[in-house]
Amino acid sequence: MERIDKKACRLFLEPVTPPSSDCGLFLVESLKYIVRTAVKIVGHRRLLILCLYARGETPGDRPKLAFTMFQASDSFVTYDHDPDSKTRWRTAMLDNLDKVRYAPAARSSPRL
Repeated sequence: MERIDKKACRLFLEPVTPPSSDCGLFLVESLKYIVRTAVKIVGHRRLLILCLYARGETPGDRPKLAFTMFQASDSFVTYDHDPDSKTRWRTAMLDNLDKVRYAPAARSSPRL
């Protein structure tokens, strides 16, 4: 299994033209993400690139790029666009990408 070159993937993180917020799909409240796809040669490998856009809170808000996933036939890696994210590259499955990460419990001092 060959690894995906993350350095080469950085060139494809931001699509040239973001989707228009006037698109009717962004008004559907039941949709959490809108996905745009492309197939590109990245680091000498043919990859499927999935750009997941989060729907805005109010109509007319610009869609926010949440994740960019790079998928090969044998592996995948995802870039998290959240500025509060500690690690940017993730290997979680698509179902687990937006789950909240829990911080380890704070150590309590021993009782005397």
